[in-house]
Amino acid sequence: MSDLSFYRMRAIAVLAMTAAVPAISACGDHKLGPSTPASVSIVSGDTQKILVGDRASQPLLVEIKNSDGSPLAGIPVIWAVISGGGSLQPVADTTDVNGQARATYLSPVITVGPDTGKVAISATSRFNTITFTVSALPTK
Repeated sequence: MSDLSFYRMRAIAVLAMTAAVPAISACGDHKLGPSTPASVSIVSGDTQKILVGDRASQPLLVEIKNSDGSPLAGIPVIWAVISGGGSLQPVADTTDVNGQARATYLSPVITVGPDTGKVAISATSRFNTITFTVSALPTK
């Protein structure tokens, strides 16, 4: 092999390595960051007032983010009515690409009684539990 061929091959190898380093580092998805959540927060649906027998007008919405503030997708969230009665649809959800999971509260069909008033609803992920409050108002 001549000296000229050796230097050409070396130059090609250096160019290939120079191009490969940015391409390899771009493969990592730094936007999503670590999968360890730093925050689980209520986005909407807390402190709603609805008539008994009705569906909440806003979905109950939680958001899970990592320590970089990026949303975490694919985190299971379990919803439960912990006091006050009623039901939820769905009772289990998974965070979407925005790190959000949602459920809709359905008030029981009653006009008076112990279930009229404050309703506590929990959203539980493997990292944390957050509690929503909804007021179920009696119909007139």
